[in-house]
Amino acid sequence: MESKLREKKRSRVVLAFQIVIFVVFYLALLFFFRNQIRDVSNIVQFAEEIYGAYGYYLIFLGALVEGTFIIGLYIPGSLIVFLGVSLAKLGITTFPMVILVGTLGFCAGYSINYFLGRYGWYRIIEGIGFEKQIDKAKVNLRKHYDKALFWGYVMPSTGALLSTASGIMRVPFRHFLIKTVSIQLFWSLLLGGLAYIFGLTFIHMFLVYFGLIAFLTIGVYLFRKWRKK
Repeated sequence: MESKLREKKRSRVVLAFQIVIFVVFYLALLFFFRNQIRDVSNIVQFAEEIYGAYGYYLIFLGALVEGTFIIGLYIPGSLIVFLGVSLAKLGITTFPMVILVGTLGFCAGYSINYFLGRYGWYRIIEGIGFEKQIDKAKVNLRKHYDKALFWGYVMPSTGALLSTASGIMRVPFRHFLIKTVSIQLFWSLLLGGLAYIFGLTFIHMFLVYFGLIAFLTIGVYLFRKWRKK
């Protein structure tokens, strides 16, 4: 009974910690956009300047962070990659290079997760409430390894779990890396192609309605956490 109470208490602390980080991050982002860059055209121009100077470094770092377990849950690195693909239509970046650099970044993040799992560092992650997710990923991999990776890599969050579980299961690294690179490249081309076609339109809508989107995102996140509990 006491162990169950301690487990519930720990789960509540972890949940509260996640909510605080999530809310603070997005409110800070909202404050920055509203107070520093007030006009949508200025935001796009600012992005063009940054990506013109550091675009591929940002894209690699964003993909790396998004693909790395835990960190990617709080930092939206995919948005950095998405913006890089969208700006390719304006000639700020090039589509093939964004896809290549983004794929390498995600695969690097997944490789970090693999070694976290293989050498036992994942126990730090388990200590903050991710045991069930990792166990579920291991079950899926045991049943259908290739299929689980293929569909799991659609989202970096599930990809992070599956790559960590691959390390725990001691899947040969060469086999894991070949599968990871090939599958991630497929999804990067597919999703990157959609971002290239519709990205700029989406970005303008996102920036115009950023405040509403931010609060709706926070609301949905909190509702889902409350519903799970």
